[in-house]
Amino acid sequence: MTFQLKDNQGDPLPHAIISLFPLTEGAIQLAANSTPQSATLSQSNKQFTPHVVAVKKGATVTFPNQDSIKHQVYSLSEAQPFDLTIEAGETETGPTMSATGAIHIGCNIHDWMQAYVYVTDTPWFAVSDSNGAVTIEVPENEQFRWQLWHARLSQQEPVHQGELLTPSAPVSVQLQTALLPGYDEASDLDDFDDY
Repeated sequence: MTFQLKDNQGDPLPHAIISLFPLTEGAIQLAANSTPQSATLSQSNKQFTPHVVAVKKGATVTFPNQDSIKHQVYSLSEAQPFDLTIEAGETETGPTMSATGAIHIGCNIHDWMQAYVYVTDTPWFAVSDSNGAVTIEVPENEQFRWQLWHARLSQQEPVHQGELLTPSAPVSVQLQTALLPGYDEASDLDDFDDY
């Protein structure tokens, strides 16, 4: 199942999450029997890589520190608060993601470092690439409700969604309103080179 995502200007929309929620019995059973897979959110060059990861509820996220300095990785999100001190070259595993939704990740030492963990309650999801493309392997002859999330969607704008029956033609989605302004980590990174 493929999606092509665009912002309101028609430009590719990277870092968006498409989740497919099963509506038919066969897919519902497959989802219930699926095992959550862990994800990795690295700290490298004083930035999180990738900017967005997605996991199924019940999964964990590992945080390898590939820098030569310490990071203090934290979340104040109601869905999953945590605080991890990660020494240079070490890896820590965050808590089991027990609630769905977006979890904003930061570093207490390097304030410009930001990322998101998106927790969904389905095994069928993916993050759009730099071209706004999403591909998700799904069972055939099943019906799904799809949902789009992006960190820069405004609070007033509802989550974009629709329904489809697999196999389906590629789905093209263009946002109708502008995203909130982005934050340029690189500009702050230059100002705090020795930090």
